[in-house]
Amino acid sequence: MHGNALKIVILHCFEWQLLLFGELKLKLEIRKNMELIFANCSGGTHGKTCTFVAASDIKKNRLVTFVNGKVKLSAANENPFGISLDEVSAGERVAVQFIGGNETVLLESLGAIAPGSIPVLAAEGNVTTTPATDGTYLQIGIAIGSSTGTGDFVEILPFSMPFATVVVAE
Repeated sequence: MHGNALKIVILHCFEWQLLLFGELKLKLEIRKNMELIFANCSGGTHGKTCTFVAASDIKKNRLVTFVNGKVKLSAANENPFGISLDEVSAGERVAVQFIGGNETVLLESLGAIAPGSIPVLAAEGNVTTTPATDGTYLQIGIAIGSSTGTGDFVEILPFSMPFATVVVAE
């Protein structure tokens, strides 16, 4: 594994004491075929998994999307960005595997971008929200982080290929 996730699949039953970073001590009772996944999101870019705060109760192995910087189960008309790896209650942290297994990237924005939105390619390789003016724009991926204005960097989970979207102003 790479990125910020550690995945351990247990093949035998035993008790295990884990010392992480010289400070955090965990004592776990491990059962056969139990899968443990440790992940975090602390800025920068991330591998295939990351943890987020749940906006509502979330069941394991469901598609999730953003709402106000937290994650929730996706509705049919929403853009999911990942799959929940845990069952958690609202306010708890949930491990999420990104769809497609891509790694996130940091891109410079030309304005405010909210988590869960789909930025488009802008001038000079920057990203921005989809303009309201007529045109064809390339959707780059799903924003995992946010930016507040021009020159900020936003974390994006890129699509395997950009998608063209056509805007016709009314």
